[in-house]
Amino acid sequence: MKERLAGLVGMSLALLIPFCSSSALADPAEEIHQLLDRVEAAYERHDIEALKAECSDQLLGILTSPGLEDGVRLANKTEMMEIIKKSWTTNEIQSHKFVDRDIYLQGETAWMELTVAERFAGGRDAVRKTINAAVRQTDVWKMAFSMPLFFRPVMFVSKLVPGLQGERLGIQPGDIVTAYAGKSFDEGGGFVEEVKAHENDPPETKLQLQVLRESEILRFDLAPGTIGIHLETRFLPMGSAVFVGPDTPHPIKELIQKELAGIKAGDTVGVMEAYCAEHFFAVMPRPDQALTIITRSILPQVLEAQRTALDATFDLASSELPDVKMIVSGDVALVRGGLSAVRKAGDRKRVTIEGGLRVYVRQEGVWRQAASLPPFAELGPRS
Repeated sequence: MKERLAGLVGMSLALLIPFCSSSALADPAEEIHQLLDRVEAAYERHDIEALKAECSDQLLGILTSPGLEDGVRLANKTEMMEIIKKSWTTNEIQSHKFVDRDIYLQGETAWMELTVAERFAGGRDAVRKTINAAVRQTDVWKMAFSMPLFFRPVMFVSKLVPGLQGERLGIQPGDIVTAYAGKSFDEGGGFVEEVKAHENDPPETKLQLQVLRESEILRFDLAPGTIGIHLETRFLPMGSAVFVGPDTPHPIKELIQKELAGIKAGDTVGVMEAYCAEHFFAVMPRPDQALTIITRSILPQVLEAQRTALDATFDLASSELPDVKMIVSGDVALVRGGLSAVRKAGDRKRVTIEGGLRVYVRQEGVWRQAASLPPFAELGPRS
């Protein structure tokens, strides 16, 4: 049995229960685009005051660069502004454009996958991908979080509906959907909408579905309408990043086990040793209340409150971490796993509390947790 708990509990500094903002926006996605436009304009003018105005005071950036001593740096708003000002001078950045913008709205938080194109003096160009978050504070959207993107979403076929065309044509569980009706879905998202867009095409129309099965590309000619497949989104490593499965040892897993021991013992000080000493970022949306950004300063109180809530329902002495998966890129890692525990009341069954995504960084050779993200997807290939 699996459960989802809202809040920051055990293996999940859990982030999300989707909810509606108390003050409706006509088009929040458009407001996010306007925010990104203003950030671009501030970069182009080298206007640091304008850029500050577009950023939350709780801003956290996870920065990676071959030139950094530890390979990764955490920076708050003040530090980020200094880094950006210096980059304008030393690197002579002429433009900073968000050329691709994928926005996922969730109440008062907007999660963004951005492709950033920068132009330097002399005509040199650079392109990188980032995961960003904007938060809505006092009716204004502001940038709040940024980290490098080293994973990509893919859509796995999880199961087939018996008797429908997907099964009849030979589509199999584990196939990765990459294209449909001439449109690429290599990065996931939009597939269901595309199928619906063609459901009223003439019955004789052939719509090609392309899948990746192991290393082989297969194509199937489908009729419009229901295909009969269930899909599951997962994150896979990108570039030089690697997947670390549940059975592979890693220092982060040892750290998480120490954190669990602290949770069992009620040792908040011990639990905090698993987190970065100065910086942390997470958001906690709550229905009918203002969104809360969780920073390092309030993290101990939040963790203690969440442990109390967890202890009220589960036997913490029975808790385990059975399934921790990771995508690691140099000194940054994305981690997901569930906390298994026995209920105190009723049937006393063991259940798994689904975890969110954790971001860990390695500084001076030591891994620590720097941020918590929503449970967007599972990690790694489909088992």
